[in-house]
This record gives sequence, C-alpha cells and structure tokens, in this order.
Amino acid sequence: MRAAPPLAAKETGAATTFDHQPAAWTDGGAHSPPALAPTDSVAIVFREPGRGVVVLDPNNANESTKYTFQFTDQATGAVTTSCNRSQGAFLESECAFSTGNWSPHGAKQYPVADPDGKPVFWHESFTVGSGFGDSMIQWNMTGDLTTTLELSTIAKRVINGWTEQYFYSSISSYDAGTDTTTFTTHFGPGMSGYYDFAPWGAALGGGAEPSDFVFTSVSLITQELATWCHQTVAEWEDFSRSADNVSINAVSIMYTNTAAPLNRQGKRVQLQVPAGVPWELMMGCSGNWLANGNASLWQSLSEVPGAVVDDILEGAYSFIKPENASCYDRRATRPGPQAAWVAPPLLPAVPGNDYVILYTSISQTSGQDGYWTPVHTTEYETRDQTRERLFPGSGALTFMAAHDRLRGVPQHHTNSRHLFDILGNIAGPLLKPLLPVVGGALGGPGGMGLGAAAASLL
Repeated sequence: MRAAPPLAAKETGAATTFDHQPAAWTDGGAHSPPALAPTDSVAIVFREPGRGVVVLDPNNANESTKYTFQFTDQATGAVTTSCNRSQGAFLESECAFSTGNWSPHGAKQYPVADPDGKPVFWHESFTVGSGFGDSMIQWNMTGDLTTTLELSTIAKRVINGWTEQYFYSSISSYDAGTDTTTFTTHFGPGMSGYYDFAPWGAALGGGAEPSDFVFTSVSLITQELATWCHQTVAEWEDFSRSADNVSINAVSIMYTNTAAPLNRQGKRVQLQVPAGVPWELMMGCSGNWLANGNASLWQSLSEVPGAVVDDILEGAYSFIKPENASCYDRRATRPGPQAAWVAPPLLPAVPGNDYVILYTSISQTSGQDGYWTPVHTTEYETRDQTRERLFPGSGALTFMAAHDRLRGVPQHHTNSRHLFDILGNIAGPLLKPLLPVVGGALGGPGGMGLGAAAASLL
C-alpha cells in the first residue's frame, strides 16, 4: 500500500483588511444604553480576530434581532441547530447565525471565553416593558411531550470579569401530547453581558422528571434594543479558510467626519485601555461607570490618564500600541461548523491585550454624519499551496527597533495628519525597509504607498 504524501510545510500569509461603516448616535430613547447621552457614538477596537471591533448601534429604527445557536453533528460533521442537553447542561455553542431581519453582529456571532474557557455570547438587556425593549431566549422542541412540562432557564452571565448565575422561571408550561412547543424566558432589565444557557425542566401534575431534552433550535432574541455589535476582523472568512494559527499584528480605528464644514462641531476622546480591564466596565454596561462624581460617561472617559481630548473637526484616528512582544503571539483557530471556514480563537471575555476606545460627542444632529474604519493586519499560518507566500523584508533586529520606536510615537491624531505624524516619527535609515509595512498596518489602504514614498526619501 502506498504511503500517504507528506503534509505541505506551513507558510506564512498576511491580510490587512478594513471595513467602512456608518457611525450612529443614540437618540436617548428608553432602548438606548443607560450610560450614553444622545450626542454620543463610540467604537472600540481589539487585537482579536473574533472580536475585532465593538461598535454601538443605537437601533433608532427599533429593529429586532434573532441569533440561533449552531452545533456540529458529531456523526456527520454537518452544521445543525439541533442539540440534546441534560438537566443543567450548558449549550457551549460554536457560533450563532443570524436568522432575524437585523444582524448587528454580522451573519455569524462568535463567542468569547468565560473564566473557565467555555464559550459565552454577548446579549443585550437594557429594559423590559410591554412591547418595548424586550430580551429573551427561546427553546424550541418538537415531538409529543410525555408529561406536562415547565421549562426554565439557567443563565450564566459574565460581566466585568465576574461569572454570575441566574434562574429564570418559564412563563408558560405545556401539556403532554403537544406536538411542537416553544418555551420563552424573558430577561430582567440591566442584564446585558456575555451568556451561556442551560435548560431546567420540572414535570407538573405528578409526572416523571425529565432527564434530558431534545431541542430543534435555541435562539436569542432582542426587540427594539440598542446593541454593542461584536464584529470579526473584516473579511475573516475569506482569508482564514485554511489558517491554522493567527496573530493580529496591527490595529487602528478612524472616524471620518463627512458633515458639512459649518456643522463639524463636537469633540472626541481617544484612549488606550490596559489589558485586564473589561470594556463593558468602561462603557457602563452594568450600571453607569461615572468616576469622580461626573455627570456623563464622556466626562469620565476624558479624565482617564493618557486620554486625548480634542475637537472632531478633522475626524479622528488611533492605533493600538504594542504593550510587549507577546501581543504578536499566534493563537490556534478552531474548527468551524462548516468545512469552508474556521472559527476565530476563543479568547477571554476580559481582553488579554490593550485596546483602544474612540468616543465622539456631537450635540447638533446636523453634525452627526461620519463613518468608522477599523483596520486589522492579520498574520496566519497555512498549508494551502494556493496562497501567496510572504517572506520578511527585514530581519528581527529591524523589527524590534521598529517595535521600540513605536512606543514613542503619538497614537491619537486627526485624519489629515495621522500618516505623516506617524511615519515622520519612525523615519530613519535603520527603519527604511519597514516603512511600507508600518504604513500599511497603521494607515489602512493608502498607508503602504505613503510608507514606500517616505522610504524613498531616506
């Protein structure tokens, strides 16, 4: 019998991807986050493939979301919405697909990890009222029930680095003989966070307690709620189909002010937040985080040491400074529910690397006109021979020199000057070979050309 051919050697590839998306401002309605004023719009960028950017969408059109959990059938390898769970067993889903009319997290929502390394998904719950601002989980079962059943929900919530558990009693029960049943559990107000769920059933009328459940689907639903949209790095599925290990080498966020010149009033605050500080704590997702008795989240953020506060006339740009060499470590991807793509690494809910917040406050609605551009440079390993092979244009000493020089480069700028400010600060004969790479990573689509032009002048 002929031996199987050896695996192809792993090669290194890289992708710098970006995504233009309109900025949106809260309208101050009851469905808006409690800590944000109607003048505010915010984007947060991370050094993570699965949570590349978190941006607030105030959902001023009062849309509804529905994300259905997906699983892999262990026998066939096919993606499925069905799952079997015993009493108190958490779902531990691989991802959730949008099956609603609004997809704030994209077509797929990926989880982060709780302190035990288990997957949890971001879910909103600001207010609950009659027909407004509702938040719920739906358990769908098919087949005759053998007893009258009340199904409740155990909710594991990760917020600000802490894990909590809540027991929600079902609002309805179903009699034996029911062919199709849908159990709905509503959440209380002010309960946004990262979640996983487990079923808990109680037999009524003297029936036997169920030992396990077969669900055709389990879905998370919100109605008329603003959402902290959790998005992957742009084009993740296009370049990651054969990626084994990935690292995020550079991250930036830009706000482009497209309002008429006379309406470009407002202000911005930009800051890099250290690893280990939950972003939801900074954004007041579990109650207002208002330091020093401040009256607004804007004021609290502007007083954080190192924050840059300025006007928004010419837009804004920030990049994440590397805190140490470990931020370039590669992390293993995970098998996705379909062979055509892989899932991002499962990283902790509390960021393990520094991240950047770009927060705008524009009081005049005529000036609330602009868009965000998050940019990520992702390096990956692959055995796919159809991918372009990339080789470093400089050695380790040059890279480390650039890394050290980057520590002293101002990281918060206006749009009109950011590339020139950055490239001017790192320019030098030693770093000449690296300028196009740095320009591409920090400046997005046009940065590589400017970096090459700057290198030609040295």
